[in-house]
Formats: sequence, C-alpha cells, structure tokens
Amino acid sequence: MSFDGWGPNFTFCVNHACHGSELPFVFHSVGLAGLHYTAAEKELADNIVTYWGNFAHSGDPNGKSWRTSDHNLRKDNGLLDWPAYDVHSAKYLNFTTPHNEIGDHYMGDDCDFWDSIHEYP
Repeated sequence: MSFDGWGPNFTFCVNHACHGSELPFVFHSVGLAGLHYTAAEKELADNIVTYWGNFAHSGDPNGKSWRTSDHNLRKDNGLLDWPAYDVHSAKYLNFTTPHNEIGDHYMGDDCDFWDSIHEYP
C-alpha cells in the first residue's frame, strides 16, 4: 500500500499483506484517515467492491449478467472473470496493483513439500 494503514506500532505490515489489509479497499475508507489512493489502488478498490457487491447480490462475484464467452474479460468494465475453485486447476484471482491476475496452484511447490512429509506449519 502506498499509505500506512496501520500506524507506527505495526511496522511489520509495511509492504506486506497483513490481516485486514483489504479493508481500506473494500470500504473505500482511506479518506477517513486523510490518506489517498494511487490511481492503481483506486482501480483495485473499485474492483474489490464490484466483486464483493456482485457476490452479495447474486452469489456470483462475476455477476452473471456481465459475463462474456470470449476471452477472460467482461466487456463492460474490464474485470477478470474470477474462476470458480477447482482442485485440479487450482486457479485463483490475485488482487494486486497495477492489475489483478489469474494464477494457479498458489505456492504449489511449498504445499507439495509439506504434503510430502505430512507436516503442516
């Protein structure tokens, strides 16, 4: 984040995703603290609100009425189609700046290692 969302006592959260770090984006609340988004952070906040709103409204973060069959983009707003989780493809949506990304098998090598020794940190 380009702003210190946690204050001087939480320096371990600077440049890291900490618990609750999505809240200033979900609620568009940085202005309440006198802070400002960068253009990329504003886009990220708008994306998150759209996905969450779609999910609350329809149970589908993609908003079925906006879906297109071609590419992975919705034509009206450019949002990626958030893939439903499938154990085989393990696709996920990474909320990040400057643009969200679709990935697969997040930390797969690390998970495979822990699976192989049957220990979980």
